[in-house]
Amino acid sequence: MRKLLIAGGDSNTDDNYVSDFHPNLKCDWKKWPEILADKLDMDFINLGKSGQGQEYIYTSVLEEIHKYDSNDIGLVVAGWSTAPRRDYYDKNKWWAIRWDTLGNSDYFIKRTLQYQYSLQSVCENLTIPYYHFSMLSPWHIPEGYACGAKVGSETEKWPEAKNTFIPEEAWIAKFMSETLYQKIDERNYIGWPIHKKIGGFCMFDLLQEKHRISEMDYHPNKEGHKEITDIILNGINKIH
Repeated sequence: MRKLLIAGGDSNTDDNYVSDFHPNLKCDWKKWPEILADKLDMDFINLGKSGQGQEYIYTSVLEEIHKYDSNDIGLVVAGWSTAPRRDYYDKNKWWAIRWDTLGNSDYFIKRTLQYQYSLQSVCENLTIPYYHFSMLSPWHIPEGYACGAKVGSETEKWPEAKNTFIPEEAWIAKFMSETLYQKIDERNYIGWPIHKKIGGFCMFDLLQEKHRISEMDYHPNKEGHKEITDIILNGINKIH
């Protein structure tokens, strides 16, 4: 019996991703959880869902873990999203707000680290092999881009986020000052500590133009998902 790989994430993981910019494009290529499972000779469950943030990623993975005997789970992998997203569950469905207007930068950072540390603790307590990484930088939206898509006149620009951005250096300082920052096990976090300015990386830092759907849609294409898989495998090999 093959073991199970459980993968969580946002639109960059979603097996049913639909491009807002290219609605007629069939994005039916294998996503990184399936490619990774094939390489590791495992079955897989892809919990990725477009638009969602850390709460959904953590909760969906946790709920899936508890459906199985821990001995049947071969690997858990989570690709974390941006910190300001807010998830909530209503009418038997997960919803998301792209920018949590009820929070601030301190809260976003603390909340992200809490979910990351909690997933780490659950997997370690159940002796389940796990790795996680930041698909997107948790605190930074690249200039001109929003949720992986190039900002244009028809694209959501998050007016509610106006005046809530703080300099990147300030994000990094707040991030490194948090108690939980010191408790994240870098042996299981690919790219830790997340940002290239402090010696880490997020997945989007390593993807090139050829790995993206188009100039407008920065989500990974077929080659992009292969590249993400290779980065995960290289990270696992490097860590161990």
